[in-house]
Amino acid sequence: MHKSKSVLKLSKLAQPKAMAFIILGLLLVVTGIVAWWVVARNSIPEDRSLIAGTPCGPPCWYGIVPDSSTQEVLDQFLGQKHSLVGECQKYDHQAVGGYAGILCDRVEFVIEGDVVKRTIVRPLYSLVLEDVVNKYGPPEFVRAGFQSGPTVTRQAIDLYYASQGFSLHTTKESPFTFVLSEDTKVDIVSYFSPAHFQKIPFLDPKTINEARPWHGYGVYECAGVECPD
Repeated sequence: MHKSKSVLKLSKLAQPKAMAFIILGLLLVVTGIVAWWVVARNSIPEDRSLIAGTPCGPPCWYGIVPDSSTQEVLDQFLGQKHSLVGECQKYDHQAVGGYAGILCDRVEFVIEGDVVKRTIVRPLYSLVLEDVVNKYGPPEFVRAGFQSGPTVTRQAIDLYYASQGFSLHTTKESPFTFVLSEDTKVDIVSYFSPAHFQKIPFLDPKTINEARPWHGYGVYECAGVECPD
């Protein structure tokens, strides 16, 4: 009888400990599921579409074609490609002579009326100039100048593939020497309609006038009012 009571007492003492282990186990499982969901939601697929040429080539980007794709098509795309574009927010400056658009974490769509006019993509992998030149040949025009920021002025070089409907943009902190090399990193790829190259939204016409023909890798002359005499 004494032994039976001892066993019963030990059993009662073990129950809270067992329950604690069960609760701890459930918490670990739930934490693991939440962590997996967060990682899965925020995992960023590498966008290598420019070099791969798939699912479509410039000026098309994942089915979005400047001067062709409508706002409705874009909205459907954004609903399906959250992991590719990130969080998005609409803006509209048309009332003051600007443009409307959708600014996402990794891409921006400029809209005029009901049609996409320009797609601006920030590559999330190390895209270098040599990759693009090997795929599409040399750019037609190069514009070297400066891009002012809140704390620093950076040198900026734009390379235009006008007839193919896209351009490359690269920036870095540097002196007044503008150098392009095979390993120059591409910061932004911009897609536009080749038929309307002279009217690309946010592209100042004087910028095009300041562009110079491509003469290979090497040093390019600075253009613009910020350049030294």
